[in-house]
Amino acid sequence: MNVTTVPSSPEQAREVRDGLAAMPSVPLPPDAEVSGDWVSAPGAGDGAVLYVHGGGFAHTMPDAERLMAYRLSKATGRPVLRVDYRLAPAHPYPSALEDLLAAWQGVLDRGVLASETLFFGESAGATLVLSALLELRRTGAALPGAAVAVSPITDFALTGASLAANDGKDVMSRAVLDGCRDQYLAGASPTAAPQSPLHGDLRGLPRLLLAAGTDEVLLDDARRFAEAADAAGVSVCLDLYEGMPHAFHLSSAQGDVLFDRMARWLGEPEAAPGFDAEAEFDRQVRNLIDHGYPALAGLDAEKFEALVAPLRAEAAALTDAQYGPFEPEAGQVPFLLVVARDVVPVEETMPRTTLPGGRLPGFVDRSFEPGSLERFVATEETEAAGLRAYLLYGVERGEEFCGVVPKTAMAAIAERGRTLLTIEEGIALITHFPEALVKNKCFSLGGSRCGDRRVPAIWISKKAPKLGWCWEGNPHTWLGMASAGGRRTGAV
Repeated sequence: MNVTTVPSSPEQAREVRDGLAAMPSVPLPPDAEVSGDWVSAPGAGDGAVLYVHGGGFAHTMPDAERLMAYRLSKATGRPVLRVDYRLAPAHPYPSALEDLLAAWQGVLDRGVLASETLFFGESAGATLVLSALLELRRTGAALPGAAVAVSPITDFALTGASLAANDGKDVMSRAVLDGCRDQYLAGASPTAAPQSPLHGDLRGLPRLLLAAGTDEVLLDDARRFAEAADAAGVSVCLDLYEGMPHAFHLSSAQGDVLFDRMARWLGEPEAAPGFDAEAEFDRQVRNLIDHGYPALAGLDAEKFEALVAPLRAEAAALTDAQYGPFEPEAGQVPFLLVVARDVVPVEETMPRTTLPGGRLPGFVDRSFEPGSLERFVATEETEAAGLRAYLLYGVERGEEFCGVVPKTAMAAIAERGRTLLTIEEGIALITHFPEALVKNKCFSLGGSRCGDRRVPAIWISKKAPKLGWCWEGNPHTWLGMASAGGRRTGAV
């Protein structure tokens, strides 16, 4: 973890406090481009920033927030979406989080790459940013390329030492936080994630920049979260602004300092972390449990974990060459934990899939006449006979075969010594990595056949994943052919 203390003089700290007390209204510069909740400074290019405002989950100041969005756009060179979320107490948790996730899906639907997107949150908005990251990671949805959290509440149990140590120094107080927590949570647990981010599993989050003033009562909330993220293998920087109170970044001078540091941080090359196969395996196990797979298999969570446990060592034993790239948005993932259809029926698992951040369940197309789906079974080359669960490694959705006749694509994959994906493996791909299913880059599943010319496929229909089929001789410009390097079975 990289910790930086940003120095300031007592005079500068006093100016910030006086400025926060006055809070003068500053007009939006005339060169700002405003379209609904989107704000752009001159020269804003590709990518996007999702700006999540503060206000104790209960207040909003649209004019001031548009000005902040303009400053963010100027600093990052990207258009900024001001997220207008529902407010407590009328709309307590999880309303605001749901609105942020919906806004994120809207950005992705515009064709913006997740990797070129930044989440920026301040105070309550910073808490929502961290909560959203945890929820996206839990569900396997697309994550932004980076996130900035300024003065977040990360522990609604309010156990940070700075709550008492900085009481009286800050413009914020423990009493205010008590009221904020009660309004926002409205009975939800203060020690559970994602609402209380410090209590979540932080593994697999994108790189983070956290900032806080050293006089803030929430100083330890930022510091403890940064330490926990670092321990979880996340690339994290913590900037501590000397002598500064809560909301210091709203001042013109200190805001400029923060935005300058943020711009330089965004421009720094990110060190590529080593792939942690065991951590990814554990995530996929939790993901299946969250999707209700134990109940489908007639097991409790503990017995389901025991069922797949032997495969953890198989995941760790795979080589870098077998893994391949880890770029889910590009449809390339190191491995998938697959549960056989004899254990969990395909008809039950498809409705448990969604698009990234979506709510509509996946479905099986009506073109599968009753009873026909069970006749689409693994071919001799793809069969994992007698196995209840296994690993599929080196997975690619095969967009290079978009527009290619499926029969030709299948032959080309076989010549490369790769294996086609079955129906259950395709469902596993979008269950673990919903972001791998992209408009105009969907995929066929040539590893399951029923003896005729139909080839199963998964694509997007009615804003949800759909399992259907196409003819092996008919090419589609939006449909490739998924494949993998092979299967590892362990002792399951």
